[in-house]
Amino acid sequence: PQFEQSLLAAGAVPGDVINDVRWFQHGYYKARFPSGLGGILLSRPLLEGTLRKHVRHLHNVTVVDDTHVLGLEMDARRARVKGVRIHRGGYEPALVTGALVVDASWR
Repeated sequence: PQFEQSLLAAGAVPGDVINDVRWFQHGYYKARFPSGLGGILLSRPLLEGTLRKHVRHLHNVTVVDDTHVLGLEMDARRARVKGVRIHRGGYEPALVTGALVVDASWR
């Protein structure tokens, strides 16, 4: 909720994705015309930073920064991931469990 408003407040620009954008494909600029297809024009860093800010506010999500992933923790049948083994500088290796594990280290 409020994700689009956060993007706009941070500098994203609303517009018609055909009329307000110069599309260049296969060596040619595409024709511009009012399409009625609304969108938001923004940079990737703005999208990623805003998304990260919103995810950090979710009560059932933990974001762990500055951490090395040692490996995945599997269930007994090795059919599903149930957590991730991590190491943070100055701490002992630890296991973080969850219903959904996302490794975004190569973002």
